[in-house]
Amino acid sequence: MNLLAVLEEHLCEIDLWPSFILRYLFIDHPSVVRTNRLNVIAFFYGNDVPCVLACRFYNVCNGKASRFVAEQFHEWYCVWHTHTSKRHMAEYWNMRLGKFIHINGSLLSQSEPVLP
Repeated sequence: MNLLAVLEEHLCEIDLWPSFILRYLFIDHPSVVRTNRLNVIAFFYGNDVPCVLACRFYNVCNGKASRFVAEQFHEWYCVWHTHTSKRHMAEYWNMRLGKFIHINGSLLSQSEPVLP
């Protein structure tokens, strides 16, 4: 099974992903805006994509990625996983709910929407 098919099992068909995520994955140079990469990492983390799979997919999609990408994926996944009672650590597009949600610590609500 190819990498895209595995990832689509976790999320849904790639053509239903938010356009800003696709732009960050395929078009933007990773060093231009660090926030773009953080948004991609939060998208994968919040939608329960395993870190190794998310990092591998990012590197395949964005051939311009540096060797530090894996470190950044692991670092952010660890931060969000270990801060069990911290609120609003990041925002991501939740594929199941179809809206922006906060990444909160595991002891808090994981479906708190981002208010405009």
